[in-house]
Amino acid sequence: MSNVKVIQNDDGISLRHSDRHGGTQEYPTRLGTVEEAEEFIRESKLDNVVQLAEMNALTQESYTRVVAGNMKALKEVRDEWLEEVRLVLEPTTVDNYRKVVDKWITDALEWEMTPREIEVHHIHDYINHREYPMKRNTRKIYLAGIRSFFSHCTHKGYVLTDPSRAPAAKVRMRGLSHGEKESKDVPAIGTKEVGMLTAYLDKEEATFLQQIKNLDYEDSRYETRQATLDSKLDMVRFWRAAILLSHHTALRCVDVMQLEWASVNNIKGTLVVWTEKRDKRVDFPLKGELAKAVSKIDMTDLEYCFPEQREWAPAKVSTYFKRLCKRAGVVGSFHGIRHGTLQEWKEQGVTLEELAKRAGHSSTSTTEGYL
Repeated sequence: MSNVKVIQNDDGISLRHSDRHGGTQEYPTRLGTVEEAEEFIRESKLDNVVQLAEMNALTQESYTRVVAGNMKALKEVRDEWLEEVRLVLEPTTVDNYRKVVDKWITDALEWEMTPREIEVHHIHDYINHREYPMKRNTRKIYLAGIRSFFSHCTHKGYVLTDPSRAPAAKVRMRGLSHGEKESKDVPAIGTKEVGMLTAYLDKEEATFLQQIKNLDYEDSRYETRQATLDSKLDMVRFWRAAILLSHHTALRCVDVMQLEWASVNNIKGTLVVWTEKRDKRVDFPLKGELAKAVSKIDMTDLEYCFPEQREWAPAKVSTYFKRLCKRAGVVGSFHGIRHGTLQEWKEQGVTLEELAKRAGHSSTSTTEGYL
């Protein structure tokens, strides 16, 4: 970096920068010694040094951060970052971001590298690589995870500028196939499919009630069989309530499972939910089929409507619901109910803006992906 020189004079340490047009500019710094200034220049990129000097931000703190950041490998920084994001992000999001960043570092980098060694092309080339047959939205999730990681690095001073926010660090649509450009296909589960699911669950409930009625009190295994059937009965009633709640509100499964009794306001006749994913407030009139669905929830806990299910891992929810769909002759996932409800509301004439509000979306473009 020969076009940046360290100058020491009576006023302290300055940097003299010679640009490509032959001009020179001198910037004062607040660094302590010539050695520190020279080390800072060696460890930094020219544009970063000049930018900091112009802002009068070449301080002892910035020097310390750069030097300290160069000593930390990606493995150590990644562990720091995970501890930080666990405090502010939903567990599912944290787990997705962790998988993304771990895969990116393993596939495209080396764990011994430092954050300052990563350049824009390391990000651009990975998220746009043609050998990875990923959908556009999946590539965007990868980029979001990497940006979260570099947000931490920037905050800690391990990098002076964030390469993941550079104009070139984005998903390039031109290189993707038609199939990759299309969003993930989620089969919509509408009124017809919901009817098939609830009909199956009603049949299961009747069967379990009859089996409980037929239990022999004198059987030594009576209590065990009673507990097993009660558990199956509770499961049937949970899924029926969850399906109907999502069908009438378009709530995600996680929001249904986290539902609190405090959300149910019978006096005002509303159901108010703060969504788990985006912390958005959505409210619905508590009437008709929705009121009927809420009224059928057994109050086994004073705080939560579904105290047991709220502790379930996402994989468990997915496995249980797919099994239920297969038995009821329905194709899809629980998220398909959200798609189906939003699509039916649109057919009923609900505006895009109102649909976004009901879905808890910040942008109508997100809602359009459901329609």
